[in-house]
Amino acid sequence: MNSKGEDFIKILQGHYTNEGLNLNKENADVAIKYMDQTTRAIREVVVEMVRLQEYPEYPSRLSCLYAAKSYEDALKWKELFDSYNRKVLQIVKLRVIGNSFDF
Repeated sequence: MNSKGEDFIKILQGHYTNEGLNLNKENADVAIKYMDQTTRAIREVVVEMVRLQEYPEYPSRLSCLYAAKSYEDALKWKELFDSYNRKVLQIVKLRVIGNSFDF
């Protein structure tokens, strides 16, 4: 949202004229963030659809546990998820017994 509390749709509706779309930097930043989040959301949906069709036995990335090797790495992941407006519910310390993999 911009400093007036307008989301991207309100900005678009309020700044589109017959001459085109004219945005100041603040509103352009809101538009870019909205498009980035929308693109990421569409990508996640497509990846999930492929997973369901091709690999239904694999867990969904949308509802799985993410692990990191250190607390600092976990905080980096949290920061990334926060930037996508994906809420991190909890950070806990785990002891792993068995196989793990890195990607």
